[in-house]
Amino acid sequence: MAFDMGEATKIYKDEIVDLKNENDALAKKLGKATIERGWAVGKLKSLESST
Repeated sequence: MAFDMGEATKIYKDEIVDLKNENDALAKKLGKATIERGWAVGKLKSLESST
């Protein structure tokens, strides 16, 4: 790998693409969790005010 710069570059570019895809998936999960948390907090507040 040390002497074949083209192959090394391809490997690193592929790794970058994989990491970007993983990052996108994690960001999507975080966004969903944030929305669900906001909903739950709002629901709890409405339950507290109705009692």
